[in-house]
Amino acid sequence: DESQVRREHPQLAEELLIELRALERIPPRKASDAGGLGSFGDYELLRRLGQGGMGVVYEAQQKAMERSVALKILPSGILGDTQRLNRFLREARVAGMLDHPSIVTVHHLGAEADSPYYVMELVDGRTLAEILQEVGQLKACDADGDDNRVEATFRAPTESRASQRAA
Repeated sequence: DESQVRREHPQLAEELLIELRALERIPPRKASDAGGLGSFGDYELLRRLGQGGMGVVYEAQQKAMERSVALKILPSGILGDTQRLNRFLREARVAGMLDHPSIVTVHHLGAEADSPYYVMELVDGRTLAEILQEVGQLKACDADGDDNRVEATFRAPTESRASQRAA
């Protein structure tokens, strides 16, 4: 509801509404015989992992390579927004140049049906939202001197490379 967004986030309302409208324009995908979410080019969409300001991240099966991947898809409407498109392309290219155990590997950058996308390695682990929720719970609980739990929370993103989950 636009009025609710304007009330609850007056300073960010216009930007949030633009992002929400763009995400709503993500075209529905053709349903697959396997009962997944549908196909997107060479990829069979299996489940949605997350959604953020730039787009939606799916767990997908790359048909040609027979491998599981994370697929980040932007709405087709972004092609008219050069600033957002350039930010997305820069994000994919920079991530693709990095080689670090805490950063997912980017395999491919492209566009399908006017929707820009990039393909990353799929990493099992907790989502960024889950990690942040746990951090919030740690702050809310009484200080009991259990530093091991705090250390494990902050070590987890590195171990699971949860950065791909922050769509």
